[in-house]
Amino acid sequence: MAWFHTNFAGWSKLWEPLFAKATSMVWRPLLVCPADQRWDSKPNATLIGDAAHVMPPYAGEGVNMAMLDALVLSRALLSATDIASAIASYEAEMFARMQHMTEDTMSNTEMFYAPDASERVVNMFRSFAGAAAVTSA
Repeated sequence: MAWFHTNFAGWSKLWEPLFAKATSMVWRPLLVCPADQRWDSKPNATLIGDAAHVMPPYAGEGVNMAMLDALVLSRALLSATDIASAIASYEAEMFARMQHMTEDTMSNTEMFYAPDASERVVNMFRSFAGAAAVTSA
């Protein structure tokens, strides 16, 4: 428990039972593909989901992107005249979407792990309200 209190000072005591029962901790790297990742299209094979674009698990985007990959690819396969053009069309859309999502995720990662993260996150959420912000009287 000393390890927990040293490394997670200020955390709720709610977490103590979990760490008290842990016999070891294994730190895992958070992997993400480069935002500009590309490959040469193949006429009869492609990748979807984590095979195409690894996203860190805390972003909540990996499964969303995988489901959208499947939808976009299935629509391309149903509407194209040949498989090669369907795959090329899907990959072009997926690469553009992946680049945008990866850049956003990595920007958010930097913000959420910054020393002033709590202030930056609160300011970000406040900015969403914009002109529609409601103030209390």
